[in-house]
Amino acid sequence: MWPVALIIASILMIASVFIKALDSVAIIVARIIGGLSLAGLLLGILAGFIGGAFHLSESNQIVLVGLFVMALLGLPFFAFRIEPKDA
Repeated sequence: MWPVALIIASILMIASVFIKALDSVAIIVARIIGGLSLAGLLLGILAGFIGGAFHLSESNQIVLVGLFVMALLGLPFFAFRIEPKDA
């Protein structure tokens, strides 16, 4: 379910480059993805401390790097203001 949701969000963001009406929706989606990936990253790091010492398998490390990249690319959209549409 999550991979499909992320693919749909990616298609929406790519479409917003060509369709200006989707700009505000794409910014909101990028903010949501950035926040969720940051939360997942923090929870993944916290899970590494279970058992007394920090240890994550290699596959979990790859997932956390992916979440870090998604957070890094999504969170800057909090700096963009969403312009109100003129009626």
